[in-house]
Amino acid sequence: MPSSRQLSSHARDSVFPEQVIYLGAHPAQGARFAPVPEAEAVERWRERAESQREECLARFDLALVSGKDPNAAAREIFAGFLTWTRWSARAFAKSPDDGLACLLRVQEEAAWDLLADTAAARAARDASAVDRFLDVWLTVVHEAIRTGNAPLYAASV
Repeated sequence: MPSSRQLSSHARDSVFPEQVIYLGAHPAQGARFAPVPEAEAVERWRERAESQREECLARFDLALVSGKDPNAAAREIFAGFLTWTRWSARAFAKSPDDGLACLLRVQEEAAWDLLADTAAARAARDASAVDRFLDVWLTVVHEAIRTGNAPLYAASV
């Protein structure tokens, strides 16, 4: 196991500074699970994703105005948006899963599903939690796609 000084220097150079991926006893610095896509393709994806996000927020607002339970409406919105982003990110994850990418994707999916449930539970008290969650999720997936790590968030290839 590396010392804390070694860990901090590896974390500083990592694609995701807060997450150093270890392969065996050695950190996999700058690990990429897919080729870095063309910037124009990523920008087109982001524009479509922003449009989807806005549609989700409009559907959530409509559900609230219609008297639907905010928590249930938020869960439905989150499930739809997470599914859409995961499937649309597949275009940037062209290689088949390897063991590490699959393991990390499953971990990320579980963590984000839990965060979505937490944000949905807050929706009755704080409707802006829905907007914040969608914004953070979209930013994370966008950054993963942009840096060649789409397989960590894309639906299984």
